[in-house]
Amino acid sequence: MPERKNEQRVDAAAVQGAGAYVIVRPLTYGEAKAIRRRAADLSEAEQSALSDLLLIDKVVGWNWVDAAGQPLPLPASDPGVLERLTLEEVTFLSAAVSGDPNVGGG
Repeated sequence: MPERKNEQRVDAAAVQGAGAYVIVRPLTYGEAKAIRRRAADLSEAEQSALSDLLLIDKVVGWNWVDAAGQPLPLPASDPGVLERLTLEEVTFLSAAVSGDPNVGGG
């Protein structure tokens, strides 16, 4: 019997090195449609805040570290962690949450 995958483990070696991973709850089709509709009416700052909220909600696990090799807290427990990530890392997370099949080796 089929089983829906509500969470997906994504290989994050491309942005965090060998063995790195992130666990996300991908956007549903309905969520993606609602975001696209809403984004048209939002300022750039509001769009950025919405992106942060999505990452806080959808990133449910990881083994990421900072530049000094110290473990990073999950965005849900410390939303400020997003500000400490590189642009490449945030772009990776956004693509993973969006279900991009090219992220983490598919």
